Amino acid sequence: MLVTYGTVFMQVAFPFTLFNRRVKNVLLAFMILEHAVIAVVLGLPFFSLAMIAADAVFLPTSFLRRLGNLAARARGRLRPRGAPAPRPPSPAGADPVEAALAPDGASVPRT
Repeated sequence: MLVTYGTVFMQVAFPFTLFNRRVKNVLLAFMILEHAVIAVVLGLPFFSLAMIAADAVFLPTSFLRRLGNLAARARGRLRPRGAPAPRPPSPAGADPVEAALAPDGASVPRT
């Protein structure tokens, strides 16, 4: 019962912490941890991922940039040496044959 009231208190208190950066970041870390525990213990991964993504909006930009750089480095380590870099996806709705015929990205009129 204490965990339930603690969860409600954290969720209600969060908007009031937006003006104090340190308190906001600490409470945000607890909220993200809380949703990760909910994913594991209660078996609600999609709900928890949605809530973590919503909470991540309030993370500091410098932290998100460091996290992105770390993910890019990890992705680079997973790629085998000498393997070509992955090709960017073709535009939505583009036919791969048309994309190969029109290397400048312009669509080829259909006949």
